[in-house]
Amino acid sequence: MNVIDTHLHCWDRDRFHYAWLEGADLPYRFAPADAGPVPAEDRWRAVFMEADRLPGEAIDEARWAMSLSPDGPGIEMVGAVAHAPLGVGASSELTALRAEPGVVGIRRLLQDEPLDSFADPALVADLRRVGEGGLVFDACVRDHQLQALAELADRCAGTTMVLDHLGKPDVSDPTSASSGVWIDGLRSLAARGNVVVKLSGILPVDGAFEAVRPWVDACLDAFGPARTVLGSDWPVSRRPGDVYEDWFRFVLDDCGLSADEVDAVSHGTAERVYGL
Repeated sequence: MNVIDTHLHCWDRDRFHYAWLEGADLPYRFAPADAGPVPAEDRWRAVFMEADRLPGEAIDEARWAMSLSPDGPGIEMVGAVAHAPLGVGASSELTALRAEPGVVGIRRLLQDEPLDSFADPALVADLRRVGEGGLVFDACVRDHQLQALAELADRCAGTTMVLDHLGKPDVSDPTSASSGVWIDGLRSLAARGNVVVKLSGILPVDGAFEAVRPWVDACLDAFGPARTVLGSDWPVSRRPGDVYEDWFRFVLDDCGLSADEVDAVSHGTAERVYGL
């Protein structure tokens, strides 16, 4: 297998400050080696995803993450998506991040923002700067925000946006994969050529990954393999007993992809989108 995990979180609470981790049932520290051994005959690469530390620590966090590649076999860190305070005039921060080796994208969490904030001229201006600087924007939103994100993508047509976690569908409702706010918003986003979908961060209510296949299939149908990337969202989306490889093998082996489509979804699309 040749895989790029486009959504690997790493953190170290001795180095950085993460308010959301206080009291969370998650490791004190997490690095690529903690994902577990990967087959030596395969090629495993990863894009670090910012872990919501204090805003002023963003550049140091990205720099630290890029230092985590193993000396031998393992998961090689090939890029970082760093935080920037988009929407408050982030020009200087974006300039600094563009100059940082390994930084390929920017994320500012939008999932808890009101819908009208997606039309904020300051956010639009900063997102345009992201694209002008050759970076990608990772969009973490909820299902009811997808249409607002599609309209934001229109305003920032020169910026590539990657939709994290399939847009967070309600997997407890089997009908949401075929009707309702999530699928309507997903299709609206797919109609925008500057949007890519990331198969990450989606867990079945119970049991095997096969239970979430309707939502995976809907994404593949809407975007196609040439606009689909893969991510683990580890360790946030890790369950007891899960093996790191399992999500990737499910998508690549069990979701009806041809050999060429496997090449695209596993690594080809990620290489192109993130400029790896």
